[in-house]
Amino acid sequence: MPWIVLGTDNQVISASTDNNPVSNAIEVPMPIAVQAVGNPTSWIYANVEEVTTVETFSGLATVTSDVPILSTAPLSLSQAQINQKELLQQYYLNAANAPVTDSNGIVWDGGKESGSTIYLVCQMATQLGLSEITLYDAFNEPHTVSISEGMNIAAIIGAAYQVVYQKWQWVKSQIYSASATVDSVLSLTWPS
Repeated sequence: MPWIVLGTDNQVISASTDNNPVSNAIEVPMPIAVQAVGNPTSWIYANVEEVTTVETFSGLATVTSDVPILSTAPLSLSQAQINQKELLQQYYLNAANAPVTDSNGIVWDGGKESGSTIYLVCQMATQLGLSEITLYDAFNEPHTVSISEGMNIAAIIGAAYQVVYQKWQWVKSQIYSASATVDSVLSLTWPS
């Protein structure tokens, strides 16, 4: 199986054009990632536990291993599901907590916790008979708003979160679909 070695900047350091697995010595900048080319069902690892020696010279490292550095064992559906869910969960978390801009151009912290907290502050202020509250935007600037305005801000943040949450639910349903295959799971991307 062809393979490539990527640096931490995802630039190709070395590559093969044949099906010979790499074992023993490779000279590469450290740290490295090794990846299969053209076969998403094979995951290839350079495991630290398998490395016998690492010798550095001028920013390059010779990695020597007692076992092949590359492993081309087929990926099981359950492992593909776990890997892809973990990968796409990072997109979900970033999108779910992204800042939200209201109609006045004020940027608020996004996410379920932010919207819920503002909502609860408005509820408590109402119970206390207050007509205004002070909220802090994403840049920690204070804004004194009416309870109604505070509820609107909470609703805007909550609505933005719900859109992202629905995408996450769809992604998970596709990952764990009864008709899922390794290829279909690994081809899933975060919806735009």
